[in-house]
Amino acid sequence: MITMVNPCRLMRRIWGNRKRLARLGVNLLVSVCAILIFLTLAWLILGFILPQSCENSSKYGWDKECGRRDLRYEARDLNGSSHSVRYITYDLGFRRFSAPDPSKIRVMIIGDSFTEAEAVSNGEEYFAYLERNPRIQLFVKGVSGWASLQEFLLLNDTYELIRPDIVILQFSGNDIIDNDYSLELESINNMMWRRPYLENGSIVYRDPTPYRLPGFLLENTRFKTLLYYHELIFRPKRETIDGKIKAELEAYPEFSKGVNTTDRIIGMMRERAKDSKFFAFDVENPDAPFRPIFERLMAKNGIVVILGVHEAVSNLSAEICVYAEDNTHWNREGHRLAGEFISKYIEEYLGKSLEAKN
Repeated sequence: MITMVNPCRLMRRIWGNRKRLARLGVNLLVSVCAILIFLTLAWLILGFILPQSCENSSKYGWDKECGRRDLRYEARDLNGSSHSVRYITYDLGFRRFSAPDPSKIRVMIIGDSFTEAEAVSNGEEYFAYLERNPRIQLFVKGVSGWASLQEFLLLNDTYELIRPDIVILQFSGNDIIDNDYSLELESINNMMWRRPYLENGSIVYRDPTPYRLPGFLLENTRFKTLLYYHELIFRPKRETIDGKIKAELEAYPEFSKGVNTTDRIIGMMRERAKDSKFFAFDVENPDAPFRPIFERLMAKNGIVVILGVHEAVSNLSAEICVYAEDNTHWNREGHRLAGEFISKYIEEYLGKSLEAKN
């Protein structure tokens, strides 16, 4: 039996509940407006307050702007003090770049955010202490979040142009995770940006964002930065693989695969720069579980490891402030200590090299 709805009775019910329905409509409208306002404010903050240091790149995934930049902003140290930063980049987004001078010792330095050094002005970075030697000409580029394959691609693209006598690779422990798509996808350090990965001997491009989103959002670095900060806040409340990796290391199959991939990429770097003296240093704590792996991979591929850089900085952290506000990257004092240590090491190498020639 079909029950017919009386249209007049239905209209009377709706009219009788009009105030309730109006309140629901207003509440829904307020909620939607609040969400839109929040997203708009977040978008504006990311776009105009936080410095945007990356742009889409078909080859590197993301990159610094290729044109020259001259930025001025305030940076804070871990102790709460602040200072003005003048951040300058040159051709190809390098922090140091000029026409190669065959009469000088050309030193090329590649790295990630530690070499990007956004917390200090030009002339205060760790590599600035190397260029106090008038015989040295620097070529330096670091991009926050880059992993080993992106650094190889940069080396490959610019090696013939620079023809460096010395290459220095700055390495971070999370590079091993970032070199593998499946590891980065589940890691708290996931940068959320599309990057190249080495898989089965070929370079492929994947987006490690753990969300299904429209393509135009996945290609927007400002939106991806918003997702990144969202993950930093909420991801620790969910299970990630980082703790498991640190506990099991190469006994964890996926991490072992990441180590093997990193080994192949480091070998590609060494082969590309076979005519240069190759050094590397890591910024890990000496007790960090990835440090022995880093040292083993470098030694296997004929790269000289500069040991003790982290200790040169951290050993004085109880006496002076050596870290930026994030308690990870170096401030001016941290860069000074690391720079003096590295430059002394390279100066000793150059001295021995000259003695051997004589």
